[in-house]
Parts: sequence; structure tokens; C-alpha cells
Amino acid sequence: EKSQKLKEANRQQNFNTGIKDFDFWLSEVEALLASEDYGKDLASVNNLLKKHQLLEADISAHEDRLKDLNGQADSLMTSSAFDTSQVKDKRDTINGRFQRIKNMAAGRRAKLNESHRLHQFFRDMDDEESWIKEKKLLVSSEDYGRDLTGVQNLRKKHKRLEAELAAHEPAIQGVLDTGKKLSDDNTIGKEEIQQRLAQFVEHWQELKRLAAARGQRLEES
Repeated sequence: EKSQKLKEANRQQNFNTGIKDFDFWLSEVEALLASEDYGKDLASVNNLLKKHQLLEADISAHEDRLKDLNGQADSLMTSSAFDTSQVKDKRDTINGRFQRIKNMAAGRRAKLNESHRLHQFFRDMDDEESWIKEKKLLVSSEDYGRDLTGVQNLRKKHKRLEAELAAHEPAIQGVLDTGKKLSDDNTIGKEEIQQRLAQFVEHWQELKRLAAARGQRLEES
């Protein structure tokens, strides 16, 4: 009788300790998942995604621990020696919280993926902006040739540049389409996308305007 009681007390103590440890772990994970830091550029987003992957692996690894605690709870609840409602409450609480962190983890993963798409788009856009800037320098040149040969050479060069601009139009359109889709789908960075897109269109139109003006001047030379 006495050793049975001791055994029962031991089982309850093991369960309570297990619950306490699991509870502590849940609190730590909840705090990490409550973060609203989704990265400020591509490098920081990639870093956060790696950290999140480790956290997701940690959550998965705790599934077995939870199953074990649920088994202990079921076993304790079949015995009349324990306050079954208290055991049930503890079990239900950690199961509810575990489900909640799984949902939170999925939500954070979605936001981080969104942030990654956003910053990848900004990186691609920066590349296009650099390309536009480079071509703008060429079409802003004040050199219209000093003699017939010089003028003819500049005209040829300009024709090549115009062909390059025309060939690049699909890439520009691709950026605009991606930006529009992101602006429609994303919950973060909407305003910045729209501002950057407006600026981008302006720079592209200006480049085409300058190219046309230079072409005109060269024809008149």
C-alpha cells in the first residue's frame, strides 16, 4: 500500500515536472514567435528564415515530448488517487498552447516568405535602376560630332542604343508586373512598392524621352 502510494506520488511528480519544463519551453517559443522583425533587406531576411527553420525543427522535435506527457496524463486520470480535473486542465492547456505556437510559426513563416519576395523584388529593381542610370549618362551626352564621320559614328552608336532599349522593354515590363502582383498580394511593404514603381516608371520614361531627343538632334546634325 505504502509503496503503491509512493509510486503514485512519483508519477504525479514526474508529470508535474514534465509539464513545468514544457511550459517554460512554450513561453520561450511564444516570445520568439511574437517578433515583428521580418528583415530590412535580403541578407537579414535570409538570416531570419534560417533561424525560423531551426525553430520549426525544434517545435517538431517537441511533438514526441507532448505525446509522452499526454500519455502520462491519460494514465494518471485512470487512477482514483489523483485530482483528475487538475491533470486534465494541465494537459489541455499545454496542448492548446502547442497548437497555438504551430499556428504562430506558420503565420511567421508566411510573413518572412512575403518579406523575402519583397526584398528580392527591390534588389531586382535596384539592378534595373542601375542599368537605366548607366544608359541615361549615354543619352545625356552633349557630343553631337564635329564632322560628318563623327556624326555618322554617333548615329550608328545611338541606333545600337535604341535597339538595346527596345530589347530591354520586356525586362522593364517584368519588373512592373512583379511589382503590381506583389502590391496586390502582399500585406507588408505595399506603400513602398507603389512609390518605388512610380519612381521606376518615371526614370524609364525619362530615359526614353532623352534617347528620342538625342536621336532627333543627331539626325539634324
